Amino acid sequence: MFLLAAAYFDPNMMTLGAESYVVHIADGSRLQLVADRSEYATQTAQIAAYERHVNGLRGVFIVSVLSVVFLAGFAFLPSQEEIK
Repeated sequence: MFLLAAAYFDPNMMTLGAESYVVHIADGSRLQLVADRSEYATQTAQIAAYERHVNGLRGVFIVSVLSVVFLAGFAFLPSQEEIK
């Protein structure tokens, strides 16, 4: 039987026997133990960068659509000569 002990310096680390693992809970029902901490840190950094890029593209898309709507609206505004 293995002894499970949480490391006191990092709440995401777990010691199982003599090996240390990074504990990751992806959703409420899955527990993942990762032995290589640097690989896990690299993956989480890549995921965070991807999410930043996607959020940036969403922002650019929203601003672009709003610009098109405003430009189309301004194109149909009457000129001052038509108002008189």
